[in-house]
Amino acid sequence: MLIRYSKNFEKGKKELNKKHKVKELDMLDSIVLLIKRSDTYELMKNSPLAYLYGFEELKEDKNGFFSFRLSKKRSPIRLIGRYQDNIVTIQLVYISMDHYNDFNPKGVILYDE
Repeated sequence: MLIRYSKNFEKGKKELNKKHKVKELDMLDSIVLLIKRSDTYELMKNSPLAYLYGFEELKEDKNGFFSFRLSKKRSPIRLIGRYQDNIVTIQLVYISMDHYNDFNPKGVILYDE
């Protein structure tokens, strides 16, 4: 799948690096690899690795977005993304430091890889 990144995603990645969150950065790399290797959104979300990484589809005002835990523990740090269509594009839009309570879906600005 094509991956698109938001400016807020890149800021979050820098923040993880600055706080020496090595395990979370490693998990992020593993999740991005899972996404790249998946042919469709449905295959990605139903894969055993998605379950291992705590995949969930968000609800209410964040409907249309999904998240992955960035650690195997019950961490509040999450990768937030969404898909544009089932086959082509996944958008990595935000790295939440507070279980996506700090995420505002209206502020998503994307650029291509």
